[in-house]
Amino acid sequence: MAATRLENLFLSTLSHFSLKNSTVRMLAPSGEIRTIDIRALKWKNSGARHQAQGVLSLRGTSFNALTVQADFLSVRGLKDADGRIYVDAKDISVRPWLEKNLSTRHEIEKGRVSFEAWLKIKAGQLASAQLNLSDSYLEWQHQKQKQTVAIKGGTLLLTPKGEKHLRLDTNALLLETNGVAWPALDVHALWQPESWKLNISELSVPSLRPLVSLLDADGKVERIVKALNPQG
Repeated sequence: MAATRLENLFLSTLSHFSLKNSTVRMLAPSGEIRTIDIRALKWKNSGARHQAQGVLSLRGTSFNALTVQADFLSVRGLKDADGRIYVDAKDISVRPWLEKNLSTRHEIEKGRVSFEAWLKIKAGQLASAQLNLSDSYLEWQHQKQKQTVAIKGGTLLLTPKGEKHLRLDTNALLLETNGVAWPALDVHALWQPESWKLNISELSVPSLRPLVSLLDADGKVERIVKALNPQG
């Protein structure tokens, strides 16, 4: 279904409706045809106000059984939407995405992420996002030994700054590598296409070593770190 037709159906044509065990195919901005599997969805339109809640999956991705709630105002379609979206994602596999996008010498065995997200939308664009992370982990093999990094909890705040800048702030990010807890971590970063600006409250260098082995594509950095034997 064309994106504009689907948008008109959801926002204008019907005042309220419910769907169960349904499928919607639509053209994404990238030009790809995307299939959304709807386990359950309730939608209500009250003039310019639109409210929705349901459980959705994006076929062909790891985003399955996402609990979604939305409440926003829109007069001319999604391009001028103002409002909030809530997403609850439990035990999402990120292994396929990492294998495709992460340059590493090691085979990733498992990768699961759980989070709650609150998104603020302004004029159809992301204005801010808060992610509360929980029970997320990554496992891989290095020198025939299992390595793990886990996120036990913490909050990420994402704030776009203009069209090409993104601010990242974390609060009480609780990490473990190979079962050893890090000090509570606070990160403040500003990303822009040409550079990163980064401020980290406290960092355990020994805890970083397993991550070096994962991210070092050719082993050179790992050999340098081992030779320097940094502590602190």
